[in-house]
Amino acid sequence: MRSLNVLNDARISALKARGGENLTLVARGAVTVPAGQKFAGQDSYDVAYRAEMARLLGPEGGGRSGGLLGQALELADDPAGGDPVRAAADRAGEWRERHLKAREYDEAGDYEQALKRVIGAEKDEATGASFDRLDAALEKALAHEQGEFERAARTGGGALTGLVAGALVLAALGTAGAGVGIARRLAEYR
Repeated sequence: MRSLNVLNDARISALKARGGENLTLVARGAVTVPAGQKFAGQDSYDVAYRAEMARLLGPEGGGRSGGLLGQALELADDPAGGDPVRAAADRAGEWRERHLKAREYDEAGDYEQALKRVIGAEKDEATGASFDRLDAALEKALAHEQGEFERAARTGGGALTGLVAGALVLAALGTAGAGVGIARRLAEYR
């Protein structure tokens, strides 16, 4: 169950990061962090992107095994669950690197190159391709973990099959005991 929660959180962070990345290009620096706050003057959407990527992968420069994906990898109990998480971490790291290059172009004023790097004419080199592969890997990991959860639930449910019969037997015994007790009390008054 915990692995499902972590993977779902990772997917949400990836979607938020992608939204922040896209909005950075759309806003073109028009929305900045207010003065007096951390990251003042920086693009708000890019700050949001970086925060979600740090949540997903851990802090920048921390490799690809931290954050939510690192937690998901620790929680994976077999290769069928771990391999897609590793692939997701690799794609997220690739995405982070590609994003940095796109930001360089955007900050240098080359909006067209930045746009190509994000949604690009060469789809395989764009950050969008990295995001799509990340999302597909997360979807595969989630499907595996959901299947594991359902198998565990069925196994646990099988252990409870005698519970209903046992409850009925106990209810019948309780009813019989109550009837015997009432009959004895009534006999005392006769």
